Amino acid sequence: GAMLELSHELDLAICLFGPLKLLFSSVRNSNIFEIDVEDNVSLVFESNDLYNITIRLNFCTTPPKRILSIRGTTGEISWDLLKSTARLINSDNIVLDTLIGPPIRELYLKQLENMFLCYHGMEKPKSTLEDGIRVLSLISEAKATL
Repeated sequence: GAMLELSHELDLAICLFGPLKLLFSSVRNSNIFEIDVEDNVSLVFESNDLYNITIRLNFCTTPPKRILSIRGTTGEISWDLLKSTARLINSDNIVLDTLIGPPIRELYLKQLENMFLCYHGMEKPKSTLEDGIRVLSLISEAKATL
């Protein structure tokens, strides 16, 4: 379903904000597609620093979007994962800076390269087994609301 397929958003939230506590989840199958898994998910978490984190995952909307927004009192950082761009926006909604990163395909190739280097003992994994377990635990907790 959407949570397993799009679990990188959970990885990113944990990486940026540390351990997360699930406060609310809405996990459902819209029946738009002929699949027997959740395709529309809303999750609300709280970090140890009491930040609220909202994650929405779905297979239902087009065009596809994968955007990470971090909003604060003085502005916002908005990262478009599919376009590999990030923008720094001030509280007056003025774009202060735009960064263009490598294409997403290049990032996937780097992940594969890291996997093979780890297999040959030349590097350590960027993500640990514990990281994966943490994400799967959050997914399991959210799915318990079905």
